[in-house]
Amino acid sequence: MMLCFGLLMAYQQAFSQAAGTPPYANLIVGSQADNAFPLNSGTNNVQWIYGPGAFYQGGVSTGLPASFGRITKVYFQLGATASSSVTYSNFTIKLGQPAALASQTTFPSATWTAGLTTVFSQSTFTITGASAGAFIEIPLPVPFNYDPTKALVFEMYVTGGTGNQVRQYSGTGNQRLWGTAVNNGTPSGGAGLVRFGFDISAGAGNDIGVAAIDSPTTSECEKTYPQSVG
Repeated sequence: MMLCFGLLMAYQQAFSQAAGTPPYANLIVGSQADNAFPLNSGTNNVQWIYGPGAFYQGGVSTGLPASFGRITKVYFQLGATASSSVTYSNFTIKLGQPAALASQTTFPSATWTAGLTTVFSQSTFTITGASAGAFIEIPLPVPFNYDPTKALVFEMYVTGGTGNQVRQYSGTGNQRLWGTAVNNGTPSGGAGLVRFGFDISAGAGNDIGVAAIDSPTTSECEKTYPQSVG
């Protein structure tokens, strides 16, 4: 087997850009209402909760439900206010499936959910090619293991930058939490889920568990070596 270690060590994150409908997305329920939080009002933090089994192919009830796997890209839908090029400060996305919320479809109280996994974070990040109603696609440098039997919490925050709204669909209860500080203070809670989706690949619980490459230690790409993994 030939491995090009120099290439495997490199990772370059491109600017996010508009994309088509995500492979899996939550269903549209209720009427739509665009919202300024968190991408059109400066420093803001939002958490949304999606109940167990909330994601289907193409975001339609006739699609197959998402299964166990690794989330490798995330998508969120913009509202009517969209800018073709906006740079945000400390743009961060977190995902989590806390045991305490495993069966929930709403947050039980207006309290930030702690212990989420940071799957994307950049001190400056530019969204390009945006248009009203478009999905924004963001590849994740840190894939997330998704369990469809548990609720999923999606968090997005910025500390600067404006120009885009997100598209939410009405619901009931505390489906989202929002505040002007990043995970500090007491957030507000209310109905409304941003249209959210992801790419998913097999892997969670199914990979061979390679933790390290023990040999060879060379970074040459032209040669073939016996491999030893640990």
